[in-house]
Amino acid sequence: MTAPNSKEVAIVSQSEVVVVGGGVTGWAIAYMLSKRGVRVTVVERDTIAAHASGMAAGVLNPLDGESIPGLLQPLALEGYRQHLALWPE
Repeated sequence: MTAPNSKEVAIVSQSEVVVVGGGVTGWAIAYMLSKRGVRVTVVERDTIAAHASGMAAGVLNPLDGESIPGLLQPLALEGYRQHLALWPE
């Protein structure tokens, strides 16, 4: 790992929030905060979505609707509903 250069330090110092991780979760957090007027910087050690987010092939949930077991079902269905609501954005 290399030390940040002066440009990188300047960008981060102007941010209100620094999100560590450029996967789907990091970018979703950055997007939602920026919609609310927060100055956000995303820091990623590699390329964007290079790891788990980039390997998911668009899979929201590998399980199937009403057959999702136990406590996971409400969480999975709510995540899917939120995904549908955000789709137009």
